[in-house]
Amino acid sequence: EEWKKSRKILAPAFSSEMLLKYTEVFNEKSLALVDAFKPVADTGEVVDVFDYLMKTNVDTIVGKKKNISRALISTKLLN
Repeated sequence: EEWKKSRKILAPAFSSEMLLKYTEVFNEKSLALVDAFKPVADTGEVVDVFDYLMKTNVDTIVGKKKNISRALISTKLLN
């Protein structure tokens, strides 16, 4: 029952119309993620992607705000 209530509340946020508004953001954030992995791509180093994907998710959610830096997801890779 709780699941149905939550789904009803969240469904409008995931409509086709709403997702189309985020296409540019999805593209930008996925390219930032690719850029973040470039330094280790050919090294053979094993990378735990969980943190990067979580940061990408947060960056995407707030990505409609133009003052959010693309550097958010690459912080851990560079440190």
